[in-house]
Amino acid sequence: MSKGIKKGKFVYKNQDSLNKMHAFYVKTLATLGVPYSEDYFETSFGQTHCLLVGDKDKPRICTIHGGNGITTLNLKLFLPLLKDFCILAPDVIGMPGKSAPYRNISSRKDQYGLWINEVLNHYDEEKISFVVSSYSSAMFLSFAKYYPQRVSSALLLVPSGIAHGPILPMLGKMVVPFIKYYSSPSEKTLDAVIETMGGKGDETWREFFDLMMSSYKMEMKPPKEYSKKEMVAFKAPLLIMASPRDIFFPANKVFSKAKKIFSGPVTTVEIDSKHLPSDEVMVEVCERAKEFFEMNENLSEYLKETPSINFSHPLIEAKIKELRKQSDSQIGYIKRAYEFVRDKITHSWDVKAKVVSKNAAEVLKNGTGICWTKSCLLAALLRGNGIPAGISYQKLTRADDDSDGYIIHALNTVYIPELQKWIRLDARGNKATVHAEFSLEEEKLAFPAREQYSEIDYHDNNSDLDERLIKILNEVDVVMNIRTDFELK
Repeated sequence: MSKGIKKGKFVYKNQDSLNKMHAFYVKTLATLGVPYSEDYFETSFGQTHCLLVGDKDKPRICTIHGGNGITTLNLKLFLPLLKDFCILAPDVIGMPGKSAPYRNISSRKDQYGLWINEVLNHYDEEKISFVVSSYSSAMFLSFAKYYPQRVSSALLLVPSGIAHGPILPMLGKMVVPFIKYYSSPSEKTLDAVIETMGGKGDETWREFFDLMMSSYKMEMKPPKEYSKKEMVAFKAPLLIMASPRDIFFPANKVFSKAKKIFSGPVTTVEIDSKHLPSDEVMVEVCERAKEFFEMNENLSEYLKETPSINFSHPLIEAKIKELRKQSDSQIGYIKRAYEFVRDKITHSWDVKAKVVSKNAAEVLKNGTGICWTKSCLLAALLRGNGIPAGISYQKLTRADDDSDGYIIHALNTVYIPELQKWIRLDARGNKATVHAEFSLEEEKLAFPAREQYSEIDYHDNNSDLDERLIKILNEVDVVMNIRTDFELK
């Protein structure tokens, strides 16, 4: 125990119970047959034991076992991920495992996020992806609330912290049997718990449930549910997988609430499982998680801030906040942001503007911009709200025909997590001859590329405004004089 830390409740019946749990830990870790190193270090909440599992040269992800759970069986669930990742796996203080056996961390005081932060600091992890399940989802959300910038992406499996199932079934089928088993263990009660929880036919899980319920003082307080206000700064992509048969956190409630409280990209996947997924289901879960992490590694370029897409500017932050309040869903926010840029920001050519807006914030401040910087503004409004967005180009004639040369036209690419696809939106601004619209299916852009005039639609997806266009914007004084008689590719 770290000096100065007040000990919470000792979480085992006695020292012999602690020894049995440690023996189970050592045995089940050995059966995994994976390379690992372990470390003990002090935190503000007590001594923490942590495993670093798998090939240390592979990308790291962090997993945290569920409430009243244990790291070795959590690793058993996510074992397929070791083919592609090195897993950082701390034992939660005050729960089964080798960390301090005292309940020093309070969910009510929202302290789990502070502890996770210290764990990551010990390993010099600036930013990392997470794999969490059940109670540890609420632990993760505590961390995401305090340190949103340190999360790359996360899988939340049968997650707590979002929405709980009905209380009475949980009390009757889980809480009461837990209490009964602690004082009077029986095979019948154990069978009933496993039937509800999952894990039937798995002797390792059965042994753990027996040990956990008979010798360990379980954390019975449910994790808190987080609000939209608490998650407002958290924008990292989430993959949420839940089951309608989960007695604790049923899919319908979790998915519905998640869409309301998270403003960043959220992908939801329904699985066929009880609260504890089978090995077969976990193979599917891990495959989806791998694809998700790889995809979001690619998407990260479309979430970055650049000098042209400067979404941390106070004017843009204020507009994001305003648009968010007016939106009831992520797609609703995208549509509202798009229509704001299209309809409320004039195209500088249409109004013969005297000012040249050079980046997203200047477009918003001046209320006008050409398509290059209007696309930067829409990208900024989306990226600043955790939505991946890029820029696509067309080579079009300046006039109705090719008599006056060509211009590069810019529009936006937007990733829709709910649909797991990219769409294109053109916020150039409508007029008598231009009718661009928001659409999730068929593209409704401002201009078609006409082959008879050698116009080109590049169908590309760029993470920033092209450097040649930036140079032109910085050198030109009159917006009507802008020309780009070159091809981008």
